[in-house]
Amino acid sequence: MIKNSTDFLELERNIINDLVDDFASETGLFFDPKVKDKIFNYISFLREDSKTYVREVREIAEFFFNYELTLLRR
Repeated sequence: MIKNSTDFLELERNIINDLVDDFASETGLFFDPKVKDKIFNYISFLREDSKTYVREVREIAEFFFNYELTLLRR
């Protein structure tokens, strides 16, 4: 359960880490740990404008979702 903003940020970072790790393992690509930090920092920056934040997070999620669908169709 999310009790405060720190919990939310930790959950958000864990989700990003999982998405990048899953994508990397499925594609065989190596991601420098800095990539995760860049994605997280980008999303944190977007949080200042809630409409942009929601749109961008949705686009990132859709990218990974569409990638998963592509794998399932093979």
